[in-house]
Amino acid sequence: MRNLFLTLIGCVISFKSMAQVLDADRADGSDTLKKKVNCIIGISGSADKQKKDLIDGSTVIDFTYLFPKERILIFKGNSDFTTNGSEFLQNSGYLHLRYRDNDTRSFSPEFFSQYQWNGLLGMKSRNLIGCNLRWMVLDKSYKNDLFLGLGLMYENENWNYKGVKSIPDYTLYSDTSVQKVRINQYVKCAFVFNDNIDFVIANFIQSDIKDLLSPRVSTNAAVNLKMLKHVGLSINFESMYDFKPVVPIDKFIYSLKMQLNIKL
Repeated sequence: MRNLFLTLIGCVISFKSMAQVLDADRADGSDTLKKKVNCIIGISGSADKQKKDLIDGSTVIDFTYLFPKERILIFKGNSDFTTNGSEFLQNSGYLHLRYRDNDTRSFSPEFFSQYQWNGLLGMKSRNLIGCNLRWMVLDKSYKNDLFLGLGLMYENENWNYKGVKSIPDYTLYSDTSVQKVRINQYVKCAFVFNDNIDFVIANFIQSDIKDLLSPRVSTNAAVNLKMLKHVGLSINFESMYDFKPVVPIDKFIYSLKMQLNIKL
């Protein structure tokens, strides 16, 4: 379950992208870097001639570098777009940078920054920078672990009204920009049930420092199943509830993805 899977067959169900700080730890729970450099890059694309040209593309990068004194730098990026002629059916992505301990200290600071966009929801840009105190409550042989984090972040968001259902023509409305300082807290845990199943979940709560009772609450969860010796299935679920969205989009959004993997 801990080895790199090369995806040859994929089945994906996706509904909406998140507008939240991303969990920069590794998806299968093995957060600790065991070699100096780890890098995964994935690029895919397709084009179909229909009534209009249907073009779809996706890029993913996951890069981790181990510094002396057991510090690591994590860079993650993702971009997804789908166009039908000149119309964008999907346009979202993020760039995320994080610097933290390599799971050697019980308490350690972690620094992060992020740039994010989601054209269909109306998020033109979201910039943030922050710092957390990371507490390693449990880390057992790189299998089962539990981490808590608490810190502050500054964010700057720019939205239009494209994702608001009640507005037929969003171009009639001016863009909205907000700048906030938020308290950022999270809990992340991972469990290896046996050689065939592992599970990881992370929950984030981000509260405006001036309005603590109206936070953004996000949950990311993944189950990795080894069905045969070289065949596995990954199920990923993400959700977010925003008590006070910048513009009046749905308060609850989610994403569900299932992927069949063949290990080479």
